[in-house]
Amino acid sequence: MRDLRLIVIWLVMLLFTVLFISLVAWHAQARAQTPPVSVAIVLAADVSASINNDRFKLQREGYADALRHPAVLAAIRATHHQRIAVTYVEWSSEHNQTVIVPWTIISNEQEAARVSAILYNAPRSSTNMTAVGAAINNALLLLEICPFAADRRVIDVSGDGTTNEGVWPAIPRDRAQQQGVQINGIVIFGDPTPGLEEHYREHVQTVDGFTMVSDNFDVFAYAIINKLIREIM
Repeated sequence: MRDLRLIVIWLVMLLFTVLFISLVAWHAQARAQTPPVSVAIVLAADVSASINNDRFKLQREGYADALRHPAVLAAIRATHHQRIAVTYVEWSSEHNQTVIVPWTIISNEQEAARVSAILYNAPRSSTNMTAVGAAINNALLLLEICPFAADRRVIDVSGDGTTNEGVWPAIPRDRAQQQGVQINGIVIFGDPTPGLEEHYREHVQTVDGFTMVSDNFDVFAYAIINKLIREIM
């Protein structure tokens, strides 16, 4: 019986491996058939237990307003392909990763407004611990299945706390670095967390990345505008 169980487990693992490889191949073929984008950005937003409803609203609306801001749209138009691809995912604990906006092109005001509307209207995903490493792992998977060829690939991580669950963020960060993926952070000092900025600079951002600081949730929208412009350009 034990040998049979091992065979079944091995077959299931093999099946999942084949399915994953097939999915990546399908997306690679889809990428070849669509116009390229200047940058593909995973917007990974912290919704752990420290993010209360008021802070959640300010963070979600901050991204929604930033994506349709004239300065961000001007930055997109100034890029080589004049279009970017974004996906928005909310994260908390190791197994709480929720895609709110699937991979979407933004090249004009109308497309930006559609993404903004989704962010304004979608319900909040679940809250839990703070697993920054798992968020990076999930973002790398999302980049693997991005249906658009991109000149650059970026993971944009926002959070107000240090890692307290799951894989240490430097491990997937190093893998992202090897794959040519840039990781940038924006830390939010709602209630100051000792060592938060240092945690992001030392263990989250890549060598070519950066970490910005938003003094509080109320000014987060202004910080994310500047961050997006820097990532797009």
